Amino acid sequence: MILRNRFPDKHTAFKTFIAVAFPVHIWAIVVTLQRFPSYLLYLKISEILGIVAYTLSSVLLESITITILWIIIGAGLPQRIFKEKIVPQAALLTPVALVVADSVQSLGSSFQEWIAIWAFGMIPILIIVYLVTKFQKLSEWLTKYVDRITILSLVYVFGDLIAVVIVIYRNLF
Repeated sequence: MILRNRFPDKHTAFKTFIAVAFPVHIWAIVVTLQRFPSYLLYLKISEILGIVAYTLSSVLLESITITILWIIIGAGLPQRIFKEKIVPQAALLTPVALVVADSVQSLGSSFQEWIAIWAFGMIPILIIVYLVTKFQKLSEWLTKYVDRITILSLVYVFGDLIAVVIVIYRNLF
């Protein structure tokens, strides 16, 4: 029972998923659109559809994984820091974490560079946690933002589910 109180309720977990899914999808859409002209030049439509389906499937898995990660982190930290404000924290932390992860992937070739980028990336993350905890108006604004992007995020997730069906079909037949 004590452990159950550390985790958010279903509604808050869903809103956290929405707060995570939106920036992850935007990131994937931008990357896919950057590569799309070269896809048109060299690939058939069925191959492009397969690439987009695999991308969307991985985005769904990534969104679920990041949401679970934020919920576990929230359960491990003091409740006044993260659990009570997990939705606004996730809405701000996810885009920052995506930028840090992209920097690590594209720039960090050695272990020292990887550690330096993650250490540098922790500074804005800690600032965000402080700001959302300290300023109630920012927290309220971010919660309203998540409420407004819910429908669009659900459209993205529906597309992800269609993509999962396409990936399963392509692998079975």
